Amino acid sequence: MRRLEQYLMDLLLKRDRIIKLHDRIDNLLENAIRNYADAGADATMFPEDWGTQNVTLISPELWHEEFYPRFERLCALAHDRDLFVFVHSFGKIEPIVPDLIETGIDLLQSDQPDLHGIDALAAYQENDNITFWCPIDIQTTLQTKDRAVI
Repeated sequence: MRRLEQYLMDLLLKRDRIIKLHDRIDNLLENAIRNYADAGADATMFPEDWGTQNVTLISPELWHEEFYPRFERLCALAHDRDLFVFVHSFGKIEPIVPDLIETGIDLLQSDQPDLHGIDALAAYQENDNITFWCPIDIQTTLQTKDRAVI
């Protein structure tokens, strides 16, 4: 296991190794999706964290290059087996939300809707087949511990 900082550097500096790692992870996820479908599940969820408090964890361009095709394949596999696809992510991910939607996810779960603005998220719902699952914001609202605000 490598620390997150090393992994992020490897994404840029050791692409051949990272691609092999991602291929192995994809294989595990594909098997999990098949097993969920065989077990009668309704959905699969990818617990990702693509954002910090201010920006995406990696550039939107790198995300599109490396992760978009992977998510697209995984979503297609899940949908072929009649599974919905949920994706969770913390942080400011608005720059990759259009890509996530295009890959075929059905639901995006964020515990920090205030980072994006509910109106911005709602705009995606008007034009795309996407659902947002957003509880009260855990970084702004929940932290107040004020029952009236919560």
